[in-house]
Amino acid sequence: MGAIVGLREIGGAHSHITSVEVCTDSEYVKKGITEWIGGWVKKGWKTSTKKDVLNKDLWEMLLTESERVKNKGITLTWK
Repeated sequence: MGAIVGLREIGGAHSHITSVEVCTDSEYVKKGITEWIGGWVKKGWKTSTKKDVLNKDLWEMLLTESERVKNKGITLTWK
């Protein structure tokens, strides 16, 4: 939720922002949003083992906020 809430704060009054670095202590979150999410979406939110992606609702929110930020021309980096 931290990444989702943080990304929701970007835009509007912060229109001068051109890049954002999201720092997380979760390798799962970082790899999920940068490497795995595209495959999950293509596979109907299934993992490589054909199981349902856990916390799909949160991943969808994170994807939506990430795309919204990127559509504003803001570079998003995950660390």
